[in-house]
Amino acid sequence: MQNTTIPNLIVVGAGKAGTTSLHNYLDAHPQVFGAGDKELMYFSRFMDKGVDWYKSNFKVRDGVKVYFESTPQYSFRDEFPHVPQNIYDLNPDMKIIYIVREPIKRIVSHFNHWSRTQAHTFKDIEKSLAHEQHRKFFVDRTRYYYQLQAYLALFPTRQIKVVFMEDLISKHAETMNDIFRFLGIDEIGDQIPPERHNVGAAYATDVKRWSIKDISEERIAEIQKTLSKDVQNLFYYCNKPADFWGEEYV
Repeated sequence: MQNTTIPNLIVVGAGKAGTTSLHNYLDAHPQVFGAGDKELMYFSRFMDKGVDWYKSNFKVRDGVKVYFESTPQYSFRDEFPHVPQNIYDLNPDMKIIYIVREPIKRIVSHFNHWSRTQAHTFKDIEKSLAHEQHRKFFVDRTRYYYQLQAYLALFPTRQIKVVFMEDLISKHAETMNDIFRFLGIDEIGDQIPPERHNVGAAYATDVKRWSIKDISEERIAEIQKTLSKDVQNLFYYCNKPADFWGEEYV
């Protein structure tokens, strides 16, 4: 019987911010093994399956130093407040990667996902973002620093890495090498193809694909103002310029 192990890295989100692409980039490294089912959701929904089930997703392989999975759900702090502690209890040395994206673009992508899977509820992006409960659902998932704080309360900063989707696209090899350095493995970022994954792959021809242009300027400004403090806290923590995502968040 093949030996199994617990992971030493988890990508915790954010949803619709490039987690699938990052998972594939990491998995392309010969010293890294990613779970075949990217989103195991063990720490949020399936701990009753037991740690042996979880370990069965990580078969020990020669030359592999990093075993990981990627579940955006792990960053849904209000829905699954127990997740960071569950991860810590299994492995206090776990490294955490949190990938983030410009908030409005993330919200649009998130809405497109739900408009396909729950079209009866999410019919129009402007109307949904005007609806208090719906707006809260999309905006709260985009409070990146708020989500991150739950991990900072348990794990030392040397075990936490925030990755910006924009850097992953514009400085792919450099950003991947920065991640590989964080993981203590060979820096071969220039050998990892930069193709993006899970980008609108499932759109049917009769399903509208919403864009930022479908949201009123007033609604966008309202969301940016709501998130500005959280964004600035994130930028301060990551040493990013205050206007990295635009002056609207300053």
